[in-house]
Amino acid sequence: MKTELTLQLLIQDYFCHYLRNQKNVSSHTVSSYRDTFLIFFKFAKEALKKNPDEITLDDFNAENVLAFMLWLEETRKNRSRTRNQRLAAIRGFLNYICFRVPSRVNQASRVRMVPKKRHEQPLLDYLSVEEITAIIESVDQATLSGARDFILWSVMYNTGARVSEVLGMTRSDLELKGKIGSIKIRGKGRKERSMPLWASTVKVLTQWLNRPEMIGSEYIFINRVGNRMTRAGVEDRLALAVERAQKKYPSLGNKKVSPHTIRHTTAMHLLQSGVDITVIALWLGHASTKTTNLYVHADIKMKEKALSHLQKPEVRGLRYRADPSTLTFLQSL
Repeated sequence: MKTELTLQLLIQDYFCHYLRNQKNVSSHTVSSYRDTFLIFFKFAKEALKKNPDEITLDDFNAENVLAFMLWLEETRKNRSRTRNQRLAAIRGFLNYICFRVPSRVNQASRVRMVPKKRHEQPLLDYLSVEEITAIIESVDQATLSGARDFILWSVMYNTGARVSEVLGMTRSDLELKGKIGSIKIRGKGRKERSMPLWASTVKVLTQWLNRPEMIGSEYIFINRVGNRMTRAGVEDRLALAVERAQKKYPSLGNKKVSPHTIRHTTAMHLLQSGVDITVIALWLGHASTKTTNLYVHADIKMKEKALSHLQKPEVRGLRYRADPSTLTFLQSL
């Protein structure tokens, strides 16, 4: 007898077989999609007055999805970027539904018509060489946590890696033979890239891994109880480092410095040093140079330099006299 494809069975198959086995997505993607469903069930309870076990595939229609997007913005105060991520997760599930339940193609097509929301692209914030140096040197290397933080900030600036990539680094990823070493980074979409390390980074990493506290540790960056550091832990330690460095460089007080700011800083310094944008894209692990081009837009110094090569036209200023009809029109608005 053929088993009825209930929503519960479809969701289980989607996560356990389709995402993990067929698409081989990362655990981060699975977690993000899972959270979307949990939040949708919460929305359904509040807006549709349905408990999770009462929700059916019919409830994943365009009208409800659109209402869910509005609920995310108004009730949960999610920004457009987060809203779009939730929409992408639901679209992905409906695409899978088309494969398993072909009769739902029209329903899925209507959901795909729910538009992504445009959002502003703020200028990327980054640090000067003096500011990032002050942050790295602000730690007390005489302590275990200080020595670790010194190496952590050094590796993040050296590689431009995402904080999740840095926290996932293990001993087996390192190649420290010779003056110039390298490290293997596992990025988004299970893409790997090998990054060169400065001789100074190789030296401090070698010293760090030979410490008694690091014996038996697989991960390079661990917390005080010997477990892998968390993102929250890195953010807290960076906030302390910025606070100390701010005494030397007050300009840091005007910037919102996060672990991702260090990644932006690496990219901007590479760009300002004349490194080609395609090389920077490979360095950062970007799938497309479109993302990397954001750094070009943010570099005011490069724009000022380009402007200096542009000859200013010698023209006489003319006094504008508005047409009476134009004045009448504007005053009527």
